[in-house]
Amino acid sequence: MACMDTVLKDFNMPPRDEAKLRLRYASLMIEETDIEATVMSCRIEEILSKQISLCGRHRLQDLKFAALHLQARYQFKTNHRAGLKSLDKPISEAETFQHIAWVYALRFLKVTLALQIPGRVEVVPALQQLHAIQGHAERKGDRAIYVACCALEAMVHLRSGVADRLEQAHRAIAAARSLQLQVTAKDLGSFGTLLDLVDIASGIASGSPDMAKADALIVSMLDKNREDGSSENGTFTVLIERSFGGNLTFDTGGVFRKNAERKDELVFSWLPMEDLRALCFHISALDSHIHQKGMHYMNEAHQRFRESAKRRTISGIPPSVTRARIDWNLVLDWYSMFAIGLMAQSHDDHTTVSNVLSELKKRISLPPYNNTAAFTRTLAYLTSINDQSNGSLDSALTASSIPELCIPEKGHPTTTPARTDIALLAALNRLLILRNPTHPLHAQTAPLLQQIKPLCEDHPNQYLRTAFRLVHTFQGEAEAISHQKNTVQRAVGMARQVGDKTQNTEFLAMIMCYFVARFFAEAVGEKSIQAVLAARSQAIKNRRPLWKAVAVGLCANTYRRHGLLDKVGEAERELEGVWGALPVGLRGESVAGGGVDDVDVDGDVDAEGEEEEEEDVHVIHGNGMR
Repeated sequence: MACMDTVLKDFNMPPRDEAKLRLRYASLMIEETDIEATVMSCRIEEILSKQISLCGRHRLQDLKFAALHLQARYQFKTNHRAGLKSLDKPISEAETFQHIAWVYALRFLKVTLALQIPGRVEVVPALQQLHAIQGHAERKGDRAIYVACCALEAMVHLRSGVADRLEQAHRAIAAARSLQLQVTAKDLGSFGTLLDLVDIASGIASGSPDMAKADALIVSMLDKNREDGSSENGTFTVLIERSFGGNLTFDTGGVFRKNAERKDELVFSWLPMEDLRALCFHISALDSHIHQKGMHYMNEAHQRFRESAKRRTISGIPPSVTRARIDWNLVLDWYSMFAIGLMAQSHDDHTTVSNVLSELKKRISLPPYNNTAAFTRTLAYLTSINDQSNGSLDSALTASSIPELCIPEKGHPTTTPARTDIALLAALNRLLILRNPTHPLHAQTAPLLQQIKPLCEDHPNQYLRTAFRLVHTFQGEAEAISHQKNTVQRAVGMARQVGDKTQNTEFLAMIMCYFVARFFAEAVGEKSIQAVLAARSQAIKNRRPLWKAVAVGLCANTYRRHGLLDKVGEAERELEGVWGALPVGLRGESVAGGGVDDVDVDGDVDAEGEEEEEEDVHVIHGNGMR
């Protein structure tokens, strides 16, 4: 850089050569130096200002737009609003003179910068830019640009907190799919993979997994003959099919490239190929979370994130960007471990849960986590469900009641779907503990239920809607028997529908056990025997030791009332066989706030079963396309 500075000060050059040198000099200074230092910041501003003036005097439009593009990226690093605002005039000029290639470049830049503002999702500004790009691309016939734009639009909708975000995301995905087959994978670059990821993530967010899509994505990412143009350093291009830039895209500082046919390609930078593969494993694991395959995928993602975080240099990438990508890998590794803990909890792998909690507790105070709210929230949630499943209800209530897990205010700038959802899940778990009338905080049940009711009843995720319906049913025992039966029947219907769609039968096992315990606990007759056998059948299908123990216990009690002593013995032996698979706390050993009675027909066992299902809800919803 010192040589460049000397040349610029002491030598006269042709305008284009000087402009190219100034652009490269400014770019290197931004990449390699501390731009927050006042002296360096002033120097960069001076170089860019002279560059823009030089290009204006000599009508070097390509280098002028490239300088404005670089200036916006630079200003955004220190002042987000100023960086976004600086693009308004160049965009207007490019549209006035119909420099469409630069319209695409500048508007895409504004979208990507808006999405990088920490703490909030700039939905409206991003969508305005994307819709403008779509209009130009549709009129000009630039199909790859249109598909890329739709993929980004779907991602923006998915990250927003509006009520119809999933419907809007699905529309954008459908629009992209309608043209995707008309362009090659190379023309789209990594936007084809982004579209697949957003498609799967939207299904995860609604509680409608599609394992065929997830498996196809993994196969595609592991294909060594992929032709999407993605590179190991994360850069790729999107073809501008019809809008030829000519001399306007000749010298652009890397904003555009020319392909073999001399057509323009817009350059994007996303993830190195290894990081992209790890992300695909992560999202596919969330989609397959109820199956062992999901755990396999998530462990693979965890290993890949950990290995990527160890890389200190990436060829062709500035040190500042390398550091950011290391932090990104560490953050995703946190969430992969969090998901492993949740999945292990649902598979009754208590050793893995303990190991994950131990590791996360060691990391929470280290960079880049630094005890910030997002990581404190997930650690507290995993701690609470682990304690609750072990019967340590007091510590579970304490962990799930921290400020970070409180229901966020509607419309707050930092409120995101992930934050709201995990808070709702924590609230549902608190309700299952507080529902005991003898609990000293039982009076909080009704107001807490009313607080979350409007957020849960119309929630886009069917798992969370069903979980709330079950919890609401559990709270309605003071109602008339006829009303209770109707409520339970609706809950059974919802649980059966979820099981049919997703192969997740735990809701059904849960509500059947509750149904029998509530209405047939003291009954004698053929119907009571049929009811307990139906509950046992569902529990066996679910394969969870917890629900099998509950159902078999119900069978034993029912047989005893009917004097069927041989069957009582069979049920008790079956219960003994599953007893050892239950958590220590639920077996009545060293439990805080529980005992053997917790694994019975009516009590905190309901809380445990409900909580176990809730962890799955967060796995598939809270971590989707962070």
